[in-house]
Amino acid sequence: MNNNLASWTAHYVSLTRAAHQVLDGLPKIIDDHIVVGLTIGSSVSEISEKAEEFQSPIKNLARSLFILRSRFAEDKLKDSVERGIKHYVMLGAGLETFAYRQPQWAEQIKIIELDHPASQKLKRECLAGHQIDVPNNVTFCCVDFEKTTLDGALNNVNMDHHAPTFFSWLGVTQYLSAEAFYDMLKAFLRFPKGSAVVFSFVLVDELLDGLNLEAAQFFARKVAENGEPWLMRFTPSRLQEQLYQLGFAKVEHLRPQDIEQLYLAGRSDQLTAPIFEQFMYIEV
Repeated sequence: MNNNLASWTAHYVSLTRAAHQVLDGLPKIIDDHIVVGLTIGSSVSEISEKAEEFQSPIKNLARSLFILRSRFAEDKLKDSVERGIKHYVMLGAGLETFAYRQPQWAEQIKIIELDHPASQKLKRECLAGHQIDVPNNVTFCCVDFEKTTLDGALNNVNMDHHAPTFFSWLGVTQYLSAEAFYDMLKAFLRFPKGSAVVFSFVLVDELLDGLNLEAAQFFARKVAENGEPWLMRFTPSRLQEQLYQLGFAKVEHLRPQDIEQLYLAGRSDQLTAPIFEQFMYIEV
């Protein structure tokens, strides 16, 4: 990624999440009044005018992915807060809106948004343009994940480094080199026992078929064209094995069938569990 340019994916994810609020049925996977109109093309009228385009099979699948991975992370965060975690670090926060629609249970925690400088600049401009205040419990921290360690980035943040911390790492791992990916996992392990991470990962083509293979190939091309190529893809069983070998105490793979049962049962819209990108929850 060019640090002088805001992330194309950050804008695309935000736009797609806004489409969920406008086009999909009730109940919403995430109720997010902040995201609608936050960025170019995401107003109710703009989305409604392109409703047919947003509801193509690949875009329905992408919308499902972006909404579901955030919902899973927020559910796990709530569980973690209930057991005493006080810090929430969002790695590659993009235009994620959790901090600006935070529920009452989150007001007691410190929320730290880490991202590339240009993407963070875009976010601040979007928030200011819509007169959305930054809550007192939110801190921004600029970072290049390929050049700066997690420890180094967080050293610039006022937080208790001896307290368990919850991390979300969504839509990031596919853009990292193998070295940067495993260095980040090792950095998580240096945090106190009870720290936890939710992250997403893209499967290798060999495990995909049909629409999910088509979607993976489409987005791989699209992000590469926008200067953000995918570098890492995974086999879930092998990844789970590696996480245990590294020393994580708990590893949970949220499978597509788990998503269907937890979040999609009984829905009448076109949202469906993604296969090409999946989610892990790990604990130190």
